[in-house]
Formats: sequence, structure tokens, C-alpha cells
Amino acid sequence: TSSAILRYQQGEFEPADSLCGEAIRVNPDDGEAYSYRALSQSMLRNYSAAYENFRKAAELKPDRAVMAQQNIDHNFAEVFNNGVEAANRDETELAIEYFTTATQANPDNPTGYSNLAKAYWSTAEKMREYAKEDFKANALLAVENFEIALGKESDAVKREETAPALAAVLGN
Repeated sequence: TSSAILRYQQGEFEPADSLCGEAIRVNPDDGEAYSYRALSQSMLRNYSAAYENFRKAAELKPDRAVMAQQNIDHNFAEVFNNGVEAANRDETELAIEYFTTATQANPDNPTGYSNLAKAYWSTAEKMREYAKEDFKANALLAVENFEIALGKESDAVKREETAPALAAVLGN
């Protein structure tokens, strides 16, 4: 773990990730190794693995739970904001990529799914006149992601904001 931390501090994220993996194989309860593995994976933009390792680090070292959640939130915000910018530029395919990555960075955050659904819906709308089957496929993906978002959203106000968007998709 010490070697992994040193590599991480030197900006050598792939070796740090690998060394943390070795440390975890030797000691599966090494919360420090999970923390640095998650940090390395974040720097490598492997957000799904980083999420899992931050969760495991928080489980093994409860005093680091706040730090783990802050890093998860940071990873989510980074890719989510890129998705919003892409959507605002009408680069829908790029927005879909970013919002998909955001759902991997924090699968518990319903906002990623809602925006992914909106991006799929935007794609479906653009394709409506050109290809009915592509429209249907993207509309179904939009509905699926709205449903995930609604299922994960604990805030009633946000559920009320998402529900009309879902209803509009279903109405079309």
C-alpha cells in the first residue's frame, strides 16, 4: 500500500492502481488500498470501478465515508457538467456518452439517469421523421432511464419535476 500511495503521489496512476490491487489481494480489508485505488481509478477516468472502490473504502474505514462520498460526487459532477455543456451545444451523442458515464460514476444519483433520458429523447425526436424504428428504440431508452431516475429519487419535489417529462415522452 505504501508503494501504491507513493506512485499515486507521483502521478503514476496505472502503477498505483495495480499496486493497490496487489495489496488488496494480500489483505482484502485494507481500506487505505481501496481508497488509493479509487483515487487512481478516478484519475484514469474509470469511474465505475472508482465508485465501487470508494464504497468499499468507506465500508472498511467509516471515518473516510465523507471523503469517499465527496470524491464520488466530484467524479459525477465532472462528467455530468460535461454532458450538460454538450447537450446545450446540441451535441446529443456526446451528451449521451457523458450522462452514461455520470450514471457509472454514481449509480445512486437519479439526475444522471434523468438527463440521459432527456438526451435519448432528444435523439428520438430528431430521428422521428427519418427512422421510425430508431425513434422507438431511443424513446424506449428514454422511458427506461426516466423510470430508473424516478425509482432512485427520494426527493418528492424532484420526482414531481421528472414525472411530467416522462409523461410527455409516453404521450408522444
